[in-house]
Amino acid sequence: MITTTFATLVLGGFQSTNIDSYLPSGFKDISFNISLTKRFPKELQKIDQSYVIQYSQLDSALFRGKEPFKLRIDAKSEDASGYTIVNGGRKLISIPVLHIKSKSDVSKQPGQRQTLMDFAILTNAESHEFLESKFVRFDRETGNPVFDLTFPSNLDYPVRHRVWIDKSTKNMVKREWYGLKGQLRATFLYLNPTTIKGITVPTVLRVLNSENKIAAESKYLNVKINDGIADSVFDF
Repeated sequence: MITTTFATLVLGGFQSTNIDSYLPSGFKDISFNISLTKRFPKELQKIDQSYVIQYSQLDSALFRGKEPFKLRIDAKSEDASGYTIVNGGRKLISIPVLHIKSKSDVSKQPGQRQTLMDFAILTNAESHEFLESKFVRFDRETGNPVFDLTFPSNLDYPVRHRVWIDKSTKNMVKREWYGLKGQLRATFLYLNPTTIKGITVPTVLRVLNSENKIAAESKYLNVKINDGIADSVFDF
């Protein structure tokens, strides 16, 4: 406690250790086009085979997300197109050309339940209704707060995310994903931020493997915030 207090004084006045102080207020929805600009299968393989499959089958996509816990990804590749919808604890994967239409309940399978944090933004619902937060420290170089995000004990899923949040603009700048055995699986850098309607989000997502090598990179184009996306977009 003394160390933490001393650090905050050195950084200039007392700073909150409550994650609520660093979450964007007024966020309702977001949409953007994803353009995959880099992918390195060999480096993706070091993260997980699912990453190889995901990035090898994606060229571009339209992403739409809405609070709480709604997202839709309409993806295209050279061979096929399809979409994924997550609405609360339900998930749909549809690839018409392959005659795939799979519905599942992922409410107790957090590893299968994608959220807005995976792509762009950490929201109030994610940090309170899906994950549990714990203050770690203030980053020595930037003074930005660092939090560990874990899943409720009843889910028996000991995966951990460590996030760095810009204390001024309240956007994630970095996330580390630690696996079931506590090992670092990947690092996500949320780069080139833009501020729209008072909400700051990245326009580039860079994925690094545990060896700190670039595995993939995506650009976000035509970013729109709080444009009023209809709930029907996420119905199935």
